[in-house]
Amino acid sequence: MDHICFLKGQSVNKPKWNMEEINSFLKTAEEERSDLLYYFALSTGIRLQELLALTWNDVDTDKKKVTISKQLTLYNGGEGKVMHLRSVSHVLPISETLMEKLRVHRGQLKGEERDHSDQLGAGLNLVFPNQDGEYQKPGRVQMNLNRLTMKANVPRISFGDFRPIFTNLLVQGGADPITIHYLLRHNSMDTTIQYLDRLALLEIF
Repeated sequence: MDHICFLKGQSVNKPKWNMEEINSFLKTAEEERSDLLYYFALSTGIRLQELLALTWNDVDTDKKKVTISKQLTLYNGGEGKVMHLRSVSHVLPISETLMEKLRVHRGQLKGEERDHSDQLGAGLNLVFPNQDGEYQKPGRVQMNLNRLTMKANVPRISFGDFRPIFTNLLVQGGADPITIHYLLRHNSMDTTIQYLDRLALLEIF
């Protein structure tokens, strides 16, 4: 997708939530102990298939960095398989707040693993496994997102909308195009500029 040139009239998803709506959604998700997956997406711009393939080996708690090198691919019948990205691995910084949330989350998962050591997916070492320790299905994640947005009374979005929202947060926070290009992991700066233009964010610079 990164190498596609946007044609006139073509668009990408525009940011749909403001800060009040983001906080309202995260608070609702936190009540069900499911906020971290969405907080991670909002903090890094990671794609859903990449997020579901993330393992604890990809998370460096000392350097506060995460390596994105693979994504989850589903085949007929719903079987999941991890595929390495065609591009090189990307190492992204993560905030202290996100890192602390990950530490707590990992401790909770370890406790659950001790109670369910016979589960089929116990050895996958996933950051965001399903209840059986296996890969979550993207469709089920979206269904849960739909339910939470309704409960939080915020506009309904797809998981793919988190990436434009993340980009908008970067721009509003004063990030320059070079930093945004690095964090979005586009193949070229031209793609980043076109992306910002389609989000109506380019005029801010």
